[in-house]
Amino acid sequence: MGSVAIIPWKRSSFRGFIIGLKHHDQLHVWATYNGARELDLQIDDTHVRWELEGPSGRLTIEALRSRGGLLAAPLRTAMHRRVEETLDAHVSLTHVDSAGRTVFSAPSEVTGMEVFGDIDRLLAIGVRHA
Repeated sequence: MGSVAIIPWKRSSFRGFIIGLKHHDQLHVWATYNGARELDLQIDDTHVRWELEGPSGRLTIEALRSRGGLLAAPLRTAMHRRVEETLDAHVSLTHVDSAGRTVFSAPSEVTGMEVFGDIDRLLAIGVRHA
């Protein structure tokens, strides 16, 4: 599970993120609040590339954005907007621990993915580090 978003904070905002990856019965977390940092985030019409480093080591995510269905999304008073979501995105994950050992590396062709909102603003805004 992973999410990156523009987080309002006081009179400003920052780019915050959280990723949880469970393997070998252990939950690994990369998040703004635990001191993890983004090394790279690229989003375009066909791909997402996200690389992070944190207490659990380095995580690289490479995704091919598949065309999905349009789902209703809420506004304050009704379900008006449409958000494209897919359940068959092609995603490759690689987790390298702090000692440099690859502890998990796998592709998936049955991954849920939603990319929505002001992507240009998301990419331009800075990440707040704990």
